[in-house]
Amino acid sequence: MERFNPTATLLQSAANVLFAPRRPLHPWVTTLWMVSVLACTTEPLDLPTTGPSITTSALQPARAGQDYIESLSLEGGQAPYTWELVDPGPFKDWLKLGIGQLMGKPTAQTDEAPITILVRDAAQQSGTKQFLLSVGPCPDGLKRDCAVSVDGACKIGKEICHEGDFGACTDLVEPSSSLEACGPSCTICQPGGDRCLGGKCYCGVGGDPCPEGTSCCNDPSRDSKTGKRCADIQTDPDACGGCNPCRTDLKNVVRTCEVGKCVYPCAAGYKNCSSDPSDQNCVTHVAEDTQNCGSCGNVCGALGSAQNAVASCVGGRCQPRCASDYASCGVSYALGCPFNLKTDAKRCGACDNDCTARPNVAVAACENGGCRILACVPGFGDCDGNPSNGCEATLGQLPNCGFCGNTCQGLSDPGFGVAGVVCQNFSCGIGQCVAGRSDCNLNVEDGCETPLNTNSHCGRCGNACTGTNGLGIPYLCNTQLGRCCLAGGSSGCQ
Repeated sequence: MERFNPTATLLQSAANVLFAPRRPLHPWVTTLWMVSVLACTTEPLDLPTTGPSITTSALQPARAGQDYIESLSLEGGQAPYTWELVDPGPFKDWLKLGIGQLMGKPTAQTDEAPITILVRDAAQQSGTKQFLLSVGPCPDGLKRDCAVSVDGACKIGKEICHEGDFGACTDLVEPSSSLEACGPSCTICQPGGDRCLGGKCYCGVGGDPCPEGTSCCNDPSRDSKTGKRCADIQTDPDACGGCNPCRTDLKNVVRTCEVGKCVYPCAAGYKNCSSDPSDQNCVTHVAEDTQNCGSCGNVCGALGSAQNAVASCVGGRCQPRCASDYASCGVSYALGCPFNLKTDAKRCGACDNDCTARPNVAVAACENGGCRILACVPGFGDCDGNPSNGCEATLGQLPNCGFCGNTCQGLSDPGFGVAGVVCQNFSCGIGQCVAGRSDCNLNVEDGCETPLNTNSHCGRCGNACTGTNGLGIPYLCNTQLGRCCLAGGSSGCQ
């Protein structure tokens, strides 16, 4: 036996303006049927875990020209429910689906064909069912309104059913300007217009009819009685699914319209963690809530003095809130903040500031959040006193020969006779002596100590002028030639 759930089904109907598809008539319908049934119960609500299921077994056939109303029943799921006519088949021009009720007025006979209906509950569980529907012939003698364009004017009349089909539009009279038959061609203004003036459809004050795919709806920024605008009822949250505004009273949601249905996804950083399926508010700030961090029920574990931190949620992720001077530097949440930025040489003042990773640094320390170089690798020195570039100076060349600032300037004193200095093996050396002197003892400390104009060092180190020739004339140093010559002259030189 079918069971009707009164908490799930509210019967409603809508006005349907339908037209007979006859040659070359333009139909016009003025009759509105409104049916509203509210079922209520005092029984406690069940909260089933299974999804909703449509229990109606079959649909009654419709008849052309007559109003069709068919109620649907369901079981299971959680109220409230939403209904959707997923596939209306060949009946799309007239068949509508309200809350648990099919309705409309078919205009012509139609062979039996399938339609598909979907119902979704508050927990977003859904069920679908396919039915077969047909439209039978109209009953003989049934009259309906019609409209037809004659000689450049739209006239209204009546169609009479004979042998299951409607005849021509007869008993024509001049119509008043109406939304259902506007102007010489009997134009249907709705849903793109809200008025027919001077034989033309308009939307809003002075507005043309709305473009195809949009409807003439109330403008929320103006008086709803006079302010109209063209709206896309598939995407506009102020006119969703048929000029219906989506709710504005929900907290922390993005008010949107998707394919003609109001949806309320949570705003960034918020989620709906309520256990009540009918609650659509998003009041849980998962971007900062330590009990619901990033997702409902994700609790950030407690941290304390041993981890130098307390629990916190930042951007939807559990992160420790560090005590002063401490940092986590990307370690696991459970470790808290193990690094002291004032004393940790590898994380000095900041997680990415490694004092030991500077160029040519052998030993470094962190003092009050600042790097200090204690030792450089051999051959290098921190000569500029700037720890950020490490031990930047090479000590095997001037001006830092062996140690910072050693320019070997002492060898350049006039008394040393040195014309140029060099740095060799991290020590100062003589690169060039002044003219007439040389470093004959190879002792850099006394510079170019030897004059080269003596009989002991004539022109070069160790070139001694000794002895005499056969006449007893001694060899002496010729300082101009730098050679040993007889009596120091310019002849008899060796």
